[in-house]
Amino acid sequence: MPDQVIVSSIRLVYNGTRAPGLVAVLRGNGNMDGRNRYERVFAAWLRRQSLIYLLVDETHRRVFAGQTVKSPDFVVYGRKGQRFVIDVKGRRYPSGNEPRPRCVWERWCTRMDCTSLLRWSDALQGQGLLVFVYHIRKGYEQACPSWLETWCWQENSYGLCGVRVEKYIEQMRLRSAKWDTVSLPMAVFRELAEPISVLLGVMEDYDLVSPGGSAVFAE
Repeated sequence: MPDQVIVSSIRLVYNGTRAPGLVAVLRGNGNMDGRNRYERVFAAWLRRQSLIYLLVDETHRRVFAGQTVKSPDFVVYGRKGQRFVIDVKGRRYPSGNEPRPRCVWERWCTRMDCTSLLRWSDALQGQGLLVFVYHIRKGYEQACPSWLETWCWQENSYGLCGVRVEKYIEQMRLRSAKWDTVSLPMAVFRELAEPISVLLGVMEDYDLVSPGGSAVFAE
């Protein structure tokens, strides 16, 4: 079947309340206009793996049980029928600018990102994942750790990993009270983060990751 939009919109029911807003896309020929670079990178990776996904309409926030929640970015279906509800977080490595780059794997998000993703994953009966997509700047490709999977797309290098949202919430610490952002200690992040292929069941074990530490794919 050719890539195409197969459903213009679907309605979900959560506690008796209809929540419109998901645009379903089969293997990826959906409209990515208005999406940020990191979401486009992740969508390209999903197409490369021939995974079915739903692209979520983010134009409006939803209300669940009287509370406003942020929409996720994707709903992805694994090869064994698993359902993953995903919020993509785009970061650069290293951050900062030359000549003083900051070689830190940024892993923060907002508290609403976490609580909203948990609500959506419950509503959709799926696994909520915070997916971190790092733009790896030239010259730093060899810095990728074993929990990060590298993906070469449009002549740029990216690293993809994910953390299960309930695990993130259990360990998160306040980063900024003003912006209500949270983060994980780096040691905890190393323990919880997994290459995206492992999390989504494309690879079933770290033994499938290349000896150099990261799985490397190109399109």
